[in-house]
Amino acid sequence: MRQLLRLDWMAPHCGLPHGLCGCASLLCGGLIVRGSLSGSYEGVQGPLLLCYCFTTAANSVAGYLIAGRAPRVFRAFFRCAAVFQLCLVYYALRFSPLWLRTWPAASSAADVAVAAMLPFNIAAFVFAGFVHLPLLAAVAVLFGSFALALLAVYPAQLESERDSNRARARTPAAARLNHG
Repeated sequence: MRQLLRLDWMAPHCGLPHGLCGCASLLCGGLIVRGSLSGSYEGVQGPLLLCYCFTTAANSVAGYLIAGRAPRVFRAFFRCAAVFQLCLVYYALRFSPLWLRTWPAASSAADVAVAAMLPFNIAAFVFAGFVHLPLLAAVAVLFGSFALALLAVYPAQLESERDSNRARARTPAAARLNHG
């Protein structure tokens, strides 16, 4: 407990406090999960999701900025984790009912940017593992990265399937099936 109290909760800056944003993110995320497990999806359809995404994104940016304070061996991992978390926050908003669908070109550009960034980020995570860690730990990072890759690709697959379903529904054969 004494170690927790000694932490600098306001680093790197009072306007972007990594520790406080992390606590707020955990609280909001916990409330969303609790509600979802009890059958209520209000948490992902209202301001609680926005609060979660904002605090998590702020936590990621602040974490990236203070990664230089960590021991050298962990700096790359913290930076990769911060970027990965930002991408997941984008997906949390992108596939929520709160996402504005008024700018499809901007959504498509952001989708491509995030989908392209995630594999490079995961590869950087693995590379850092083999450069900075003992071989056994690096292999563990490699296997863990497979799980991260599945997590990263799944939202892109959802959007791809949704787009292909929309395109199929517009074909004359699909129109006859829907009306006939």
